[in-house]
Amino acid sequence: MEAEGGRQATSTTEVTLVAYNRAAVDNPNLVHDPGFARSVGFRDGLVPGVDVFSYLARAPLGAWGPGWLGEGGLEARFVQPVYDGDTITIRATRTDPTMVVEAVNAEGTVCARATAERRIAEPPPDPGRWADMPLPASPMAATPDALGGVSELGSLLVSVSEEDARRQLADVREPSDLYARTRIVHPGHLLRFADSILAANVLLPPWMHVTSRARFFATPGWGEQLTAPAIRGALFEVPGHRFTPLHVLLAGARGPGLPRTHAPPPLPPPCSSTSYASPPFLPPP
Repeated sequence: MEAEGGRQATSTTEVTLVAYNRAAVDNPNLVHDPGFARSVGFRDGLVPGVDVFSYLARAPLGAWGPGWLGEGGLEARFVQPVYDGDTITIRATRTDPTMVVEAVNAEGTVCARATAERRIAEPPPDPGRWADMPLPASPMAATPDALGGVSELGSLLVSVSEEDARRQLADVREPSDLYARTRIVHPGHLLRFADSILAANVLLPPWMHVTSRARFFATPGWGEQLTAPAIRGALFEVPGHRFTPLHVLLAGARGPGLPRTHAPPPLPPPCSSTSYASPPFLPPP
């Protein structure tokens, strides 16, 4: 998309959706529970950040098509809560090869802001350099002392069933039929595994997802087994608030459902960096 004189043209699009909190009941992270969330000062239970990420992903998919899912990227920061039933406008400003995407509520507050890239220039990571570690016998405490001695978290072996995939698409009110028609996993569904790894390794208090940087190198299919190792980044603090960066690799095989030990060479995998905050949930600087 190029304007006269070689300048890159800019275009803006907007779509509106109604947010849905699928984690309001029976979720171990109490920030999604309406009663608990109100007791600590929120208006209602929070829509999970991974689902807000899914809302943001609509814009680059609509602009760049399915190729973006296998070679692009999306870096998002969640700056204000999104609540169940909120009317959210996804506003995208495109200046190829990038796009700025915002999730804006009915009051005009920007709740999330992201930058999408049409194509990631860096090469995919080498899955062989990420160790598959056993899960702990019991989750470790969410304290600097406990986490400070662990750099590699226990890995998961995961897959997305057709039932789970269709439920996730319904949860995030996904308008595109691409995922069901081609049976590929939604990028927001992949990001859920970062939450799963953290919860499987750490005994968490109520916590909040504040940023994610996702890079896509392939499009995993429904039913495909994925290995999910994770590396914990350096802990840091803003006075009164602790943050845990987590780097997660999702590596698949060329044939769906094949165990990694018997699989052909792995696909270039999706990879994400995600930050989580402990109470009272301020975003990082």
